Amino acid sequence: MTVPLGVRIELYSDEKLHTAYLREDLQAAAAPRAGESFAPGALGQAADPVIDLMPVVHHVEHYVVPPEGTAWPYTGSPLIMAVVRRQDVPVQQAREIEAAMDAEGWSCRMFNN
Repeated sequence: MTVPLGVRIELYSDEKLHTAYLREDLQAAAAPRAGESFAPGALGQAADPVIDLMPVVHHVEHYVVPPEGTAWPYTGSPLIMAVVRRQDVPVQQAREIEAAMDAEGWSCRMFNN
């Protein structure tokens, strides 16, 4: 049995969030906890230059997002969102991996701070 898992990679520079990559279509054997590491390659290879080979979970968020058209009360699984946060990542470095992240199924949001 697996649980639905989302992962958000937050990249900061000068303590300001400038880029977030998101996937909500992953599965895991169990919900990760803050401080735990993902296995090498678990999040693909495109992000390795900015998150290292074994990225650490900064914190975990929980959402209940029922499939479209589902009536309440929703009895399905909640989405667990593991957040990986990296500081001191230059904006240019985040932009350099955008195409490769997109090819691996990540969506990207860049912020103008």
